[in-house]
Amino acid sequence: MLGIFGGKVQLPENYYQKNKVMVLPLKYGMGHPTIQHPVQDLLDPADSSKVLKPLSCLSCHQPHSSAQAGLLVKDQANNMAFCDTCHKNRLELTAPKAAGRR
Repeated sequence: MLGIFGGKVQLPENYYQKNKVMVLPLKYGMGHPTIQHPVQDLLDPADSSKVLKPLSCLSCHQPHSSAQAGLLVKDQANNMAFCDTCHKNRLELTAPKAAGRR
């Protein structure tokens, strides 16, 4: 068995190959959908035990179905307008909107 989500979900060993699931080259909690985009909770640089913004796959993707490719939340199209749901400025994507505002 293959564990994901910290071992909370167990998948068969051949799950990725059988379902043609893309394996992403994530490094240091970053790498999807762009190289420097975080894929896990954003921690406070002043206090690494404090989460500034909870972030997981389910922040952007629906777990089972969507009317759009990529299983994006709220059946949104995969374009820059989707990025605007979390980022306040398309030209400065490293600046997320304030917590609670989506």
